[in-house]
Amino acid sequence: MNTPTNTHPLDHANVGDGATWSLYTDRKAGTIVKRSAKRITIRLDAATLLNGPDSGEDDALVFTPGGFAGHISGTPRYRYEDDPEGRVLTFSRRVPKNGQVVWKLVGTDTHAAGNSLDAGRHHFYDYNF
Repeated sequence: MNTPTNTHPLDHANVGDGATWSLYTDRKAGTIVKRSAKRITIRLDAATLLNGPDSGEDDALVFTPGGFAGHISGTPRYRYEDDPEGRVLTFSRRVPKNGQVVWKLVGTDTHAAGNSLDAGRHHFYDYNF
């Protein structure tokens, strides 16, 4: 069981740190470009997949035909670079009734799925969705 907490790893993040915008199954990595106690603004990074199915890497993702279009398996690896033209997003710190701090995209519902911000760069594109 998760114990509610009034802190979140992003509460101590700094400008220049990595952060990840979690949509639903996809996640987009970015860099914190501005912050205050209650708001964090990120700019999305350029994320390049290093081990795609045709990459020749030892850990290349595997494409298996079937189903609607096919299935991708394996663990993707990405290289992150600053993208001066990257989309800029602002998130606000919220504490819902359960006491679990969340950072949500400004303009979205606190309790809606997706549109949350997490610490670190963890880009992921769900090829299977």
